[in-house]
Amino acid sequence: MQKLKHFLSSSLNRVILLVFAVLIPLNLLTLVLGQRVMTESEKQIGLELQHTLSLYLNLANEATKRVDTYLALLSIDDPDFLRLRDKEINSEEERYRQVQAVVDTQTNMKKKREDEFFINAIFAYFPEKNIFANDSNYAARSFQVRTRIMEEIGDGSASPRQGVRLLSVNERTVLVAMSEHRGVWYGSWIELSDFARQIPLEEGRILAFTDRDGQVLYASRELPEQVEPRTGRQRIGGQSYLISAAASPSGELYALELVPARQISGALPFAIRLLQILSVAAVIALPILLLAMQHWVLGPVAQLNRAIETVEGGDLDYRIPEKEQGTEFNRINRSFNHMMDQVEELKISVYEEQLKAQKIKLGFLAQQIKPHFILNTLNILYSYEQEEFPLIQRMIVHLSRYFRYVINANQDFVTLGQEMEHLRNYFEIQQARYIRTFEATVDYDPDLANCLIPPLLLQSFAENAIKYALLPDRIVQIRVTAEKTETGMRLTVTDDGRGISSEMLERIEQFRRDRVFRMDLGVGVQNAIDRVELLYSGQGSVMLAARDGGGTLVTIDLPALHRRETEDTTEAKA
Repeated sequence: MQKLKHFLSSSLNRVILLVFAVLIPLNLLTLVLGQRVMTESEKQIGLELQHTLSLYLNLANEATKRVDTYLALLSIDDPDFLRLRDKEINSEEERYRQVQAVVDTQTNMKKKREDEFFINAIFAYFPEKNIFANDSNYAARSFQVRTRIMEEIGDGSASPRQGVRLLSVNERTVLVAMSEHRGVWYGSWIELSDFARQIPLEEGRILAFTDRDGQVLYASRELPEQVEPRTGRQRIGGQSYLISAAASPSGELYALELVPARQISGALPFAIRLLQILSVAAVIALPILLLAMQHWVLGPVAQLNRAIETVEGGDLDYRIPEKEQGTEFNRINRSFNHMMDQVEELKISVYEEQLKAQKIKLGFLAQQIKPHFILNTLNILYSYEQEEFPLIQRMIVHLSRYFRYVINANQDFVTLGQEMEHLRNYFEIQQARYIRTFEATVDYDPDLANCLIPPLLLQSFAENAIKYALLPDRIVQIRVTAEKTETGMRLTVTDDGRGISSEMLERIEQFRRDRVFRMDLGVGVQNAIDRVELLYSGQGSVMLAARDGGGTLVTIDLPALHRRETEDTTEAKA
């Protein structure tokens, strides 16, 4: 008993007992729970991806059903369709009328195809007359698919299966839905490569389509010819993937999203795995480290801790006595003393810089989602009639793209191409709100597409152009451009509307001089000037001017930076 008391009187011995009594079981529990979290994380990710794939497959299926219904109605009561089906060609006049009927039928098909987001082509085949009427957004490919469908249907002596099927056409696959009524075959097809582009895909992941036997029909990156269409872990090409699989309603097509195992968990599982490794290492190394730390670390650390407590108590004149405690602690002590020599002046300047950066960041975040814009857009959607459902669909697509971009715009830079596509989408939404009041053009040099700019930088000026430039008596032209310069690139936003007032220009110049926020100037312009100054360290500029003859010109000159350059700039600031 006496020996036990003596053993426990040492803090080091108590720590060792604590390690064996508490930390080792805790580490084992961490290993078990970490593995459980990773398993549940994989399961949740798989289900979410599966639901997303099912959603897009169902949307495509609904589109083919709407087209099928539309063609079925044409086959019943459309005069051109009935002429092609029932009228014999017994004269040159009738031949001409049937040619015109084909043209009119294809015109009707084009109108319907343009309303359906996922459909690549609509067709009707009259085997007895060998007439194939179709409308496609790929004329060259259309002939190949048409020939393949005609081969599938044949001359009418056989009875091909109706419904949805997969057809291979010149090393690519199309999803064909077709029906038959009184000897006429009609339907639509979807190119899998085009369909894949409609499904959002994060970097590093793979999207693929297979048939029910696992034969790969399309893949965004190279894959083996056979992949099992099921949700779960699979090893492909020497790499482990989490595969999420969803079947189309017809069961003919499977959509697969392959997520590399290293991406599955994100930051949380990585931290858990790291914690597991460190837990095992700590059990092995801690007794040795404790003995060494008692002499080499704990003493100097205690001295440093006393110094910190003294400074926290308000004594900024305190300095650590310099003596030999090892190279590292000697350097730390000298650095501490040197830091205290400069802390008075540094504390004030750093605090002011932090406030400035925080103010700019908060101002930017405040612009990202504007309630009045959301409400106005939703009101527009609500005002549409039921017959305008395709227009409602397009508006929802534009709105979802807008929110996806805005909500994810929490980084310092995006590519110019992403920003310009976002502006096109934004103008589409606004033109539904301000009908026939303005026309917008977004144009940029393709060589600048991968250059980096702050997200939503141009939207603020586009909003101002719509808000202040529109006129009641004519359509205002708004143009957004990006072109190369000798020192980088120049972005411009111009309009030929009301024009900016001299008073507003003076307020902008006053803000540029004193950087004092003005309520009568608006958040967007002030925030854009501050962000360009902060992110480009004075190498960028934002200028506003009135155009001769009316309108406003916004000119933004920026360096043409790419991803590595921005990382170097960020590291230099840090």
